[in-house]
Amino acid sequence: MKILQHILVFLIVGLFVLACKTNKNVVSTKPTNYPKVKNYGIGKLIDSITTNYISYDTLSVKFKLKVDLSDESHNIDGVFRIKKDSLIWISLMAPLGIEAA
Repeated sequence: MKILQHILVFLIVGLFVLACKTNKNVVSTKPTNYPKVKNYGIGKLIDSITTNYISYDTLSVKFKLKVDLSDESHNIDGVFRIKKDSLIWISLMAPLGIEAA
């Protein structure tokens, strides 16, 4: 009986040790060429906003996201839902079909 308890404790400790990863440092690179931004007048900007306005009660947008880390690449699917003046709901799906948020 004691041997089984020792084996169980050893396995649990082993799982915790193997589950831990080292921290990855974030490396940022500064772009050298910034895109030029056109300077529109305030009137043209307001006209552009009013002509492109979307009238909605509910809005649902599906998206696919690809995250590239130094040596890893992850694909994430998601749904972005909005109910006007009420709530915002973002649902992310991991590669195995597990809903994350």
